[in-house]
Amino acid sequence: MQKSQMDDDIYFTKSGNNSKVNAGPEVWELFLQGLIWGLVVFIIWIFIPIFGILFIIGNILLFFSVNRPIKILGWVFEIISFALTIIIGGFFFLLAVLEGGIGNYIVISLLITWLLILVLMVVFTLLAVKYRRK
Repeated sequence: MQKSQMDDDIYFTKSGNNSKVNAGPEVWELFLQGLIWGLVVFIIWIFIPIFGILFIIGNILLFFSVNRPIKILGWVFEIISFALTIIIGGFFFLLAVLEGGIGNYIVISLLITWLLILVLMVVFTLLAVKYRRK
């Protein structure tokens, strides 16, 4: 419609069907989707041998071992797992910042999951060192 064809003012009226059109998902749906993706990443991290299983084995070695070489092996496993988790999580964080997806609910939940994993790794390492067998 051209400007010259507009003779009357525009008046908004109530619609009989007030449903959204092309509005996208609701905030709670995005939050739930992000939460599910975060849990999936956490579960995958636990069962990937180079991350979770290696960390768990290293933590068990630190906790139950009385031999120095086995304790050293436990520390090596934990440091490798911790370093790879930091590097890969940092890479995805940098990628999210560069792509402009840092406001995305899924990206935020994955980054929160990454930070949660790092915190849990530090806590379990400190607990294994403090309460280890002597």
